[in-house]
Amino acid sequence: AKEYVAGKPVVILSWLGTSPELPSIILNSHTDVVPVFEEFWDYPPFEATRVATDKGTDFKIYARGSQDMKIVGHGYLEAIRRLKVEEKRQMQRTVHAVFVPDEEIGGHDGMRLFVESPEFAALNAGLALDEGMANPDKALRVFYGERAPCWVKFIAHGNTGHGSQFIEGTAAEKLMPIIDHLMQFRQTQLQLYKTPHDDGSQRTLGEVTTANLTLLNSGVQHNVVPESATAGFDIRMTPAVDYVEFKRDMEALAEKHGATTEFVQFWDDNSTTSTDKSNPFWPAFEQAVTAQGFEVFKEIFPAATDSRYLRRAGVPALGVTPLCNAPILLHDHNEFVKESEFLAAIDFYAAVIAAVANYLSKAGADVQVYRNDKITLEEVIALNPRNIVLSPGPGHPREDPGICYEVLEHFQGKIPILGVCLGQQMMYEHYGGTVGFAGEIQHGKTGLITHDAQGLYLSVDQQFPVTRYHSLAGDPDTLPECLEVTSWTPNGIIMGVRHKTFAIEGVQYHPESILSENGLKMFTNFLRLTAGTWEENAGARSPDGFAHHYPGRLPANDCAAKDQGEVDILTMIFNRRQKDVAARKVLPGRSFADLSLMLGLGVAPPQIDFVQRLREHQGKLAVLAEVKRASPSKGDISPNAVAAELAHHYAHAGAAAISVLTEPTWFKGSIDDLRDVRSVIDTRPNRPAVLCKEFIFDTYQIAEARLCGADSVLLIVKMLSLAQLRALLAYSRSQGMEPLVEVNNEEEMQIALQVGAKVIGVNNRNLRTFDVDINNTKDLAGAVPSDVILVALSGITAPQDAAIYANSGVKAVLVGEALMRADDKTAFIQSLHNAE
Repeated sequence: AKEYVAGKPVVILSWLGTSPELPSIILNSHTDVVPVFEEFWDYPPFEATRVATDKGTDFKIYARGSQDMKIVGHGYLEAIRRLKVEEKRQMQRTVHAVFVPDEEIGGHDGMRLFVESPEFAALNAGLALDEGMANPDKALRVFYGERAPCWVKFIAHGNTGHGSQFIEGTAAEKLMPIIDHLMQFRQTQLQLYKTPHDDGSQRTLGEVTTANLTLLNSGVQHNVVPESATAGFDIRMTPAVDYVEFKRDMEALAEKHGATTEFVQFWDDNSTTSTDKSNPFWPAFEQAVTAQGFEVFKEIFPAATDSRYLRRAGVPALGVTPLCNAPILLHDHNEFVKESEFLAAIDFYAAVIAAVANYLSKAGADVQVYRNDKITLEEVIALNPRNIVLSPGPGHPREDPGICYEVLEHFQGKIPILGVCLGQQMMYEHYGGTVGFAGEIQHGKTGLITHDAQGLYLSVDQQFPVTRYHSLAGDPDTLPECLEVTSWTPNGIIMGVRHKTFAIEGVQYHPESILSENGLKMFTNFLRLTAGTWEENAGARSPDGFAHHYPGRLPANDCAAKDQGEVDILTMIFNRRQKDVAARKVLPGRSFADLSLMLGLGVAPPQIDFVQRLREHQGKLAVLAEVKRASPSKGDISPNAVAAELAHHYAHAGAAAISVLTEPTWFKGSIDDLRDVRSVIDTRPNRPAVLCKEFIFDTYQIAEARLCGADSVLLIVKMLSLAQLRALLAYSRSQGMEPLVEVNNEEEMQIALQVGAKVIGVNNRNLRTFDVDINNTKDLAGAVPSDVILVALSGITAPQDAAIYANSGVKAVLVGEALMRADDKTAFIQSLHNAE
């Protein structure tokens, strides 16, 4: 057991499989129940009272949770006992029965922290089963996704006075149009719910979005018009909805009528689990279920379960409770399950566990191996393969591939193909590239790689070790137009390529080696591909999902690369920061789970509203004053500066925010600087906001910044995929921090607006070339809505530089180098405030 929050243990019971290296099976349940009102129960709710049915042929077991976690959790344990003890069977995959706390109240102290922990990562989960719901009908309900909660309060403030007067601009007047709008939305969704599908089948709740007014609060007595009014809505969004866009709509609705929003709970991930052969576990699950006589009915769960955390962590999850032809009594008074149903549930779970835990060899394939020179193309065609792996063995791609070129030419675009080592080199040359000396000889050595998080690398860790046996590699200067680089070493040696149209991947290492972490996960991803093109394999390669892009071949030493001008600064910084963050994560007490635990314990100091703090300087430019000891372009600026002392001066001068550069190698900052800055200004009235200015690519960095006192963090569009940007933005907001989103050009500006950024900074310096154009911010200002705060970043050396932004929509400026060099920092900041 492990407690991520004191007194709330997560319990893991593991049944070790014969092949423990295979992705495991999680049987998830929870230990908490909803409250009971005993006066409405005929029997004690926590004694599992067994009462004969009217006909005397069965028994009802009355207990809170009997249709919930008790039939599920006990079913798991009894099924495992039967398989292990009575039938003396052994599973190929390891099976983990997991019991978590607080599912009924959102799982924030339970599953949410668990999936972020090293203990969860160590489970190497391939599939999770979780609770479902009874069905009054004969079909077995299998939930492959769920609706997301959006619990939102609309808060309005207005004029007050005596109740006998016609007072205009009241809080209630502002709130009523919002309530009317959402009630009309509710009615349209209700009508949709009542409208059958074209085939006559009834829609389920999971297919629509429900909205219910659940909270109204206003007033103190009858004859006083209240100054404030609050309306709370419980909204459950179907996965078909763009959750981020929906939240923006709610915020816009409130702003339109002069109100504000408070999101008590909001879920931003609409992941679902595949229920077809693209999910290698689904066929085994479905076969086991139908073999027991069940008719499978797939649907979206109408409420929220812990499965959402599992799916967001990349683990396919299916929710199922084997109760058919049974009333839905979940959370109701006199909740019961029939004894025959409980015993049948054990049979059900025993069959399903055995099916999915023994499903497929290794990563899930019926493997047939042939020497490339001992089989003909015609014989391969006759085998009617589902997927093909080309791994010709040692040698040269032009001399030793046997029939692999013929196989590739015939099957490309028809079925998925994976090339390993020489197989990848062969693909590289087949499509027009050149393979040559890699610049280093690697035989049986491991090395770290970075990848693009697409295709073969979906849900695979960054910077993971792979086993290398090669001295040749694809020449990046001859990369064929039809291929893209998918993975690479720190010095830019190509370690993976992918065809842009066909479902063809190649890797320059051995994923099957025991020394290659994530190899099984990669093979599982490969087996999920079921067609010959990426277009036919939905979700496997998304244009918006690329985590990183190949930087090109780099010299081994970052600093040498800088001197020779062979790689841009941003790439060098990013490569270095990946290593730095990985090193911090393994420090005792500093893992992401540890940081999350401290956040849950309230270790982080109170925050202020970053957005509001910038808005307070109406009519004047807000100044973000920066702590910046050095930079890649200028070298040392003030290398011995004390961050706390600077923050003291900045706060005294009236800075709206203090930006703290925490990158250590090029900017000579540290996370300790952030902590010191926050500490020295903490007791000041109306203190400046604290911005963590960092090259952020991981939620770990955001959690660390929050614990050290940040009110906001920097997210740089240029170094993040759209998916990464959305995820980091959502996590930052979940920690109460509205990020400053940095852009440099029109395309990046559109991305920032697309994700709903409220504060956008335009960097006048190109982070790849470090060229500065002071007019860049002004040129992009026209695209920014008035409700978004626009900040000019970099290149501002004097008040006259800031003055060019007057009347252009720029609300704030961030100044670093010039301020660090200024003798009178107070006068400099005030002159920026008053720039015209």
